Amino acid sequence: MNNLNHAVGRESYYVYDFNFSLMNRKGKMSARQKQKGRLLDEAFGRYDTRAIQKDSMRIFERLLAKSSSSLELHSDNHPAYRRAIKGMPGGNRVVHSITSSKLARNFRNRLFAINHTDMLTRHQLGTFKRETIAFAKNIVAMMESFVLLATQKNYLRARFTKKHKRDPLAHLESPAMAIGLRDKVQSFREFYRNRISIHHVKLSSDWQDLFDSTSLASRRTVRAYAGI
Repeated sequence: MNNLNHAVGRESYYVYDFNFSLMNRKGKMSARQKQKGRLLDEAFGRYDTRAIQKDSMRIFERLLAKSSSSLELHSDNHPAYRRAIKGMPGGNRVVHSITSSKLARNFRNRLFAINHTDMLTRHQLGTFKRETIAFAKNIVAMMESFVLLATQKNYLRARFTKKHKRDPLAHLESPAMAIGLRDKVQSFREFYRNRISIHHVKLSSDWQDLFDSTSLASRRTVRAYAGI
């Protein structure tokens, strides 16, 4: 199992950061599934039960480092987020607002930006659908597919296709335009025209592992692309 941790601008809908947390399987299982789970645990060990807390903390720390003063953070009531904020350096600068996951997930919900991203992810990426034969074979493959989705969402399309009364520019501006990174919705060719070398940018540890196709926790072999 896995959990996608991602930070999305509440008003801009820009995907700022993300990583994955590998989780132990929970819920009802058949006898055969339980036996297979025991064999996997014996062979590879169990995943860290505090994975979401640790992985979310790294995202929060990176966001806080980019904030000039305080960081306004909205989340559901998952206890791992509260523990992450409490345990991170500078956690007192994080203004944490909690919205119940039981509330209607409509445009008025404070977490609509993140819910909207989740909806697009499940709709457009087969690897994130439930009961699918298109599942990714390892965590790197899942992250690579989400990178492409986040890139398209941030730069290559408007925030919404239809007009919104509360946000007159929602159907005209991309998330990147909303935060001042671009002055137009870019085409595929415009965005990918210039190739940026890995030596020209500094990646976070999570994104560097993704670029290197490294996943120490993966139970499947990850074959890195050697073309770069």
